[in-house]
Amino acid sequence: MESRNRLTGIVYDERMLDHKTRKDYVGVHPERPERIKVIYEAIQDVLKNSPEKTIHYAIDELDMDCLSIVEETHDPEYVRQIMLLSSNYNRLTYSARNDIELDAMQKKYDSIYLHQQSGISAFISCMGAITLAKRILHNEIQNGFAIIRPPGHHAETNCVSIFEAINSGNVILLGFCFLNNAAITANYLRANGVDRVLIVDWDIHHGNGTQSIFFNDPNVLYFSIHRYNNGEFYPGRKDASPGIVGGASALGKTVNVGWSSSGATDADYLYVFNNILMPIAQEFNPNFVIVSAGFDSAKGDPIGQTLVTPEGYGQMTYMLSSLANGKVLLLLEGGYSLDAIKSSAVSCFKVLTGDRPQPISDYNLRKQAVFDAESTIMSHSRYWKCLKPKYENLNVSHKQCKRLKECISNSRCSILTGKKMFPLSVATEYDEIFPQATFSTANLLTNNSILIVNVHEIPFVKANEPLLNSHINDLTATVNDFALIDISIGHRQNNAGQPGVESYVAWELEKMESYLIKVIAAFVDKTVAPSIIFIGTGKPFKALLRILSNIKTESSTFKRTKALIGFVTEVPAISPQPKIQDWFQRVKQEMF
Repeated sequence: MESRNRLTGIVYDERMLDHKTRKDYVGVHPERPERIKVIYEAIQDVLKNSPEKTIHYAIDELDMDCLSIVEETHDPEYVRQIMLLSSNYNRLTYSARNDIELDAMQKKYDSIYLHQQSGISAFISCMGAITLAKRILHNEIQNGFAIIRPPGHHAETNCVSIFEAINSGNVILLGFCFLNNAAITANYLRANGVDRVLIVDWDIHHGNGTQSIFFNDPNVLYFSIHRYNNGEFYPGRKDASPGIVGGASALGKTVNVGWSSSGATDADYLYVFNNILMPIAQEFNPNFVIVSAGFDSAKGDPIGQTLVTPEGYGQMTYMLSSLANGKVLLLLEGGYSLDAIKSSAVSCFKVLTGDRPQPISDYNLRKQAVFDAESTIMSHSRYWKCLKPKYENLNVSHKQCKRLKECISNSRCSILTGKKMFPLSVATEYDEIFPQATFSTANLLTNNSILIVNVHEIPFVKANEPLLNSHINDLTATVNDFALIDISIGHRQNNAGQPGVESYVAWELEKMESYLIKVIAAFVDKTVAPSIIFIGTGKPFKALLRILSNIKTESSTFKRTKALIGFVTEVPAISPQPKIQDWFQRVKQEMF
């Protein structure tokens, strides 16, 4: 059967409103019945002008085939306990729990409440998703939006049974969820001949349940964009990390993009769609797309604290509609601002019915969002041909790695020893911080002509520039006309306990001066060369000038110094001290 002209199916059942807090509940629970009511009413307003675009389906009753899919997704004992919450569902009669029993159960759960109708609502929610999936699969409609609750993406396969929770005292993390609607729907599709299913979860919370259910299934690709905050944002687990890629039989089929902070924008989400989700999805080539459409990532949501607008959700829905020949099913998950959830859902619904999405208003991309996305790209580039990381992930342990300063030191040592130079040690703390900072030629103590002392900073590493161009290059050390000392110091990172930038700069100069004083005393003072030329750049040369300004005028080094050559860098030049000025006048008279 050919699909009708882009018809969109919706499901909504007022019985899902019966899952609510009982009369003794204090406050307003975020997952309240009004969530689906405001969405449904807003969509009905939209349909007043074009009712022909949509079919409103009554939700199918739970039959044995669907029950077997539910029990394939969740532990059968857990499913039975959900059924036992309610007195009557699908012509099966149970003994309903009283308030005392429900209170005892509720205390063992995290973030959910229990009502005598909670079980019925959970199964209606689940069957609402299957109802639309079935119609899309049979080509009755192009796509669908299931306005359902309670949500489901936190519910895992092996949920501890309610009775076990009561007896053990354990707290079960469910995040407002009972049955995993997206996972059950995906398993229904797989059982009915769909080869590859893509589940996109844009709820602000990581769908730990959906991920765990399909962790080893290579035919279901789970893609989640959520707040991670280094595992501190709910559900507070490290398996929401960008480094998680799926089980051994499904590597690359679990994709997590975890925001490291609040404030993600439309531009951030669209960056992920354009650079990660859509390329992977096109390579995966799904036959069906399920969206865990949580609108707690919407601007104005009190829990998500994210800034996605209705236009942003519309853009994302539009892009997903290009996949799987348009077979896309949105399932409501979270979203706790009634205004935000209403406008966001309507935007998605309009795109499903054929409207073009409205453009977003702010295209400013956060730098942190790029870094967060890059973490995912680096983790998955080995599994997806379409991903090219900006930075190479070497996949080595920290024990195999060396600090950058150690790599620079070793390379510099190799280059200078190749020029017949050797390292000098002054036995200071700096030898531990940056070993082999000072090199000299072999004729240091015997040269009777000129001693050149080159003082400069450790190479400042920048992208696409040589690391080791900071020593004297092409200056052969075998020439007998001069001796050479090459000193490379500076660019040390600020330690956590040190006060601000100004204090750090003073501290760094003090350390440089201390080190240079020891080098001068240990080596320069002991040379016999009649002429000494100091060459320098940056902060080390500034430290050298401060030393020479305080050195005794009768010292051998001061008397033999014939030139001070400083190269302009980002470090401001300093006015010569009186002693340096006197030295300059003396040298000028001797030379001219």
